Amino acid sequence: MKKGKPVEYLVYFFQLIRLKYHRTYLIVVAGCFGCQADSPDPTDLLLKLLLLYFSFNFLLYGGLYTLNSISDYQEDKLLKPGRVLPSGKISITTAKIICGILLLSGFVTGYLLLNTVGLLLYTVFVVFNLVYNYLLRNIKYIGILFISLTIPLRVYLGSTLSGQDIPLLIYLGFYLFFLSHHISKKNMENSSHKIPVRLVYIFFIGMLLLSPFAYPNCMVLYLIILIVFLYYNIFPLHNYFGAKKRMEKIWDIPDK
Repeated sequence: MKKGKPVEYLVYFFQLIRLKYHRTYLIVVAGCFGCQADSPDPTDLLLKLLLLYFSFNFLLYGGLYTLNSISDYQEDKLLKPGRVLPSGKISITTAKIICGILLLSGFVTGYLLLNTVGLLLYTVFVVFNLVYNYLLRNIKYIGILFISLTIPLRVYLGSTLSGQDIPLLIYLGFYLFFLSHHISKKNMENSSHKIPVRLVYIFFIGMLLLSPFAYPNCMVLYLIILIVFLYYNIFPLHNYFGAKKRMEKIWDIPDK
């Protein structure tokens, strides 16, 4: 490990556990609040969500992200040498110790928060991550279909925390949305290896339009999915001037 100030070590640690990806915890929050017929106690749920964030995202997924960085070390040395491990900011040995501590702590805190259900769910997340990264990541269709399953699992984790039931159609909606998002992202990254996405979008939008009539209590979830969908795929505000080109690649529109 390179010598530096304690603050630098903390920055390296946050880079290792990929803190920027922790925004996906909002899916768990949506599952916790989204289909409440009665208003839950916000103080109680907020405390539980903060504890679950520390257990699930910071500890468990921090360990998984560290494990992924370790497994990608040789590839990153060639393609992404500026990352924490290839650059030597954190040594492989230190990363392995961090990974073990984070994963073990994640399982322990998951059990304390959700009992046996927490252990089972955490185990499923770990298995899915390992299967995807070591077996399916480079398989054209299967990898994306498989890893998108972790999205409805996050919704279920949130619903388990609040003790509410979420209709199966809602899980399907989250799955289809993030499946379409992953596909469009892959198409943007590699225009010569496009994956058809039109039918997924059409089915998702149809389901989104019909579901509120069947499950009006889940309106918050519909709004969340719709806003994120519009942001990333119809009106990419984060890259407004590249919107036309983005939509051409997503929908396979040939250049004139």
